[in-house]
Amino acid sequence: MDEGRITQEEAQSHPQSDVLLRSLDGGPEVDPDLTLREAQVGDRYVLCTRGLWGLVSAEGMHNALTTEHEPEETVRRLMDMARRGGGAYNITCCVLDVVEASPKELLGQPAIKVTGQEQRS
Repeated sequence: MDEGRITQEEAQSHPQSDVLLRSLDGGPEVDPDLTLREAQVGDRYVLCTRGLWGLVSAEGMHNALTTEHEPEETVRRLMDMARRGGGAYNITCCVLDVVEASPKELLGQPAIKVTGQEQRS
């Protein structure tokens, strides 16, 4: 796709779509792909595996992210969509909301509240 040889639609069913190109293996030399973004209050991020990404359309993902208010409900909805799309394994999803809070409000609270689900066969 980056070179313009195939479209995004063709990439979804390409025979090499599941080829692992890089991994974190605990070795001393790691060269991950990194992108820096400045998080703004109100931003919502999704971290997911191919088990979700490959089975939920961009429209479905956008709809879930913009209509569900709580991250937990958004995760459940995305997981359900992936299962209905044929997902049977490796469906992992995490939704992160950037919120505003004063240091006093955060005192004694975890910096990140982790919720989510994972399904494995």
